Amino acid sequence: MSTLVKRQKGRLSNQLRSIEAQLGLLNKADGSAKYKQGDSSVLAAVYGPSEVLPKDEKGDRASVQVVFKRRDGKPGRREKQNENIIRNALEPIIMTHLYPRTAIMIIVQVLVDDGSILSVALNACVLALMDAGVPISTVISSISCSIVVDENGSQTLLTDPDLSEERTSIGETYFVFDGHVVAKTGEGGLVSSVTSGLLTDSAYTSCLTASRSGSKSVYTFIRETLKRKPTTVMAPIENIIFERDEASSATNGSDFKMEDEKEESKTFSNVFMKPI
Repeated sequence: MSTLVKRQKGRLSNQLRSIEAQLGLLNKADGSAKYKQGDSSVLAAVYGPSEVLPKDEKGDRASVQVVFKRRDGKPGRREKQNENIIRNALEPIIMTHLYPRTAIMIIVQVLVDDGSILSVALNACVLALMDAGVPISTVISSISCSIVVDENGSQTLLTDPDLSEERTSIGETYFVFDGHVVAKTGEGGLVSSVTSGLLTDSAYTSCLTASRSGSKSVYTFIRETLKRKPTTVMAPIENIIFERDEASSATNGSDFKMEDEKEESKTFSNVFMKPI
């Protein structure tokens, strides 16, 4: 299997797209984040912990609810699957025991889907939770990986595939990693994975290795983004460069049908993209 080839848009097969993030976009949400990876873009909002109807109460912890919405506003089976996947990834790291008989609502609005949208959505949710100050036990990050076959029958592994690459893939896997573990040890840290299509055991293992490396870059970006918040104390991050984009325009909150954006949202982006 080929693991280091140049893709149609110039990236290497193990190279992530550029990443940007904006925090605090929505006035009435307790936390919000717009996360963009390449052209894929998601806006996530967190509400709560807040009161919940008695029938939805959990006596020993908060309930976590996820709504996944696309721009056309027509939920289907895939959207329900995404809601379950995101909730199953986030619920174990949220310290729900601190807020019994309450609910934490996470709303995910897809702005642009150009591939790897489930991973992009999960990363947006993590930033929104941290922007809301919801206690979490660790920081997770997500990467997608696809396998494509060329005209000669050779398989190539593509990290962070865009939509055109996903459409030609024979299989795809979405990985979630514990960022603290991966950053410290460079191995392990797998929290969950969801696979679709046809992947052999060796292809899955190759995707796992490449995605683990990619998740470390995303984790570093998340930490650096939160480090810029005055209320967040983070350890120093090395070997990655970021810039503040004061002129960046924020996404209109009308897609959420919630409220207008804050005028002073913060935008962060990595100013270079290198092989991982």
